Amino acid sequence: MAVETVYHPNGVAQLLHMKRERRFLSKRIWDFSDAINLGILILGIAVLLVAPFHFTWSALWVSLVLHWVTIHLGVTLCFHRNLAHKSFKLTKPLEYLFAYFGLHAAQRDTMWWVSVHRHHHQFTDSDRDPHSPVEGFWFSHINWLFHHNYIDEKVGTTVIMPLSSPPGWGLNGGNSTCLGTL
Repeated sequence: MAVETVYHPNGVAQLLHMKRERRFLSKRIWDFSDAINLGILILGIAVLLVAPFHFTWSALWVSLVLHWVTIHLGVTLCFHRNLAHKSFKLTKPLEYLFAYFGLHAAQRDTMWWVSVHRHHHQFTDSDRDPHSPVEGFWFSHINWLFHHNYIDEKVGTTVIMPLSSPPGWGLNGGNSTCLGTL
């Protein structure tokens, strides 16, 4: 095992690198939540195959508006730009509303998403990066969803980068465990 020194605002931490064996579907150890994710994906594909037979223009417009609200306002604007990178400030009611929209993207809770994304930027394209293309295009985009403990192996269950403690987000002075609250 190799040891890497990582500099955090609170001090220096040394992280042990563990080589993770790449498991393809045949060698994969499936967890119940992995099976649930796969079932949801298969159900979504089945709905897409049936959708053309039940097409209406109003349903199309509603789905496009909900997609825009969820992905662009919820995930991109609130989770990514506002909370993860602190690019700008929103009023608290608007921030909570946009975070609520982001929850509908089914990418787990707000603090988990923000802390994993900050970890991704801290270890970009290394073996500690949870979204690294080093493991391959398909793995970095979708296959990691079917490895239940993958993020915990890469990130751990401690605070990734200290988060401020905005009222209502459930953090105790920025020292709580972000991933352990799931």
